[in-house]
Amino acid sequence: KGLEFAHELSMNELAMRPWKTFFDTLVASKAFRDEAWAKEPFVIDAESAAGGAGPGFIAGAFTMADVEQYAPDVPAAYAAQGTRQGDGRGGWYMKRVGAPPADPAAGARFQDVAQSLPQGTVVLNSAGAYVPPLAAVSLACLESFMLPVGLNLYLTAPRMTTSAPPHTDKQDVFVFQTQGRKHWRVFRPPPPANKVGADPLARGKGPDELSFDEMGPPILDLVLCPGQALYVPAGFPHTTDTVGGVAGESSDPSVHLTVGVDTHIWSLNFAALRHIALQRRGEKTTFRFDGADRDINALPQAIHALLQEPLPLGFRSAPLLQPPA
Repeated sequence: KGLEFAHELSMNELAMRPWKTFFDTLVASKAFRDEAWAKEPFVIDAESAAGGAGPGFIAGAFTMADVEQYAPDVPAAYAAQGTRQGDGRGGWYMKRVGAPPADPAAGARFQDVAQSLPQGTVVLNSAGAYVPPLAAVSLACLESFMLPVGLNLYLTAPRMTTSAPPHTDKQDVFVFQTQGRKHWRVFRPPPPANKVGADPLARGKGPDELSFDEMGPPILDLVLCPGQALYVPAGFPHTTDTVGGVAGESSDPSVHLTVGVDTHIWSLNFAALRHIALQRRGEKTTFRFDGADRDINALPQAIHALLQEPLPLGFRSAPLLQPPA
């Protein structure tokens, strides 16, 4: 037993266990696969999904003390701060945290991170690729979904009226609140045809502004507390703050992990599959609708949603499950 325990520690299996159970439970759920995955945001019952491990495996899993310890493991170039143009127009974009280090390979400095927090949310991009405790979370998700994933770490000072302005992401994301509180509002995607030239999976970023007028009322409006988790599909607009709301204000900075499942980035959706199949046959890849060639964003929203739907969960497992010839 002692040798088995030592092996678990060396392989980080002990740290992975509740996370792996959590993700395995979601993937095994027909309701999640059919009704929620890529379709509907929802708050996740972490306690039941982790097989009784309880939300305690999320609360405190990574705090500002851990950020101080592990920040140097993340390349300085990957430490960024969300901001907007000085005139408040346009969308969200990232700027560097701190001055560029003399050594391009240098890690992020916690001092720079702490000094930047009063100005806005700080993101340690791809932290799951560099920080061992976060790598365990990434690996658990990757092994359960059998899809490429990435993990970013988000840090926000308390009482920020805007942590992130309304925007959409290319990833389906799982948000785990590990310290402090954050107020989330999630909205239905606006029809892509309303702004054909904009990427529906990157609205509200760079020069593109996503206004509240383009969206209806939020379909989720909640404050995430330590130990809680949230799922937001790709393309669903969301905005955050740390003012407090129904859960009351917190004096702690907000720390949350965002695990993104990268289906669209790696072209693992039906639109890309269609494009590749037609291209290989030497046929036109344009979209024909109502007798005319159209941009994919100009198609009716229901058709656009079907084309952008990720390939079914488990599609990579199918060849492994086939009986031998």
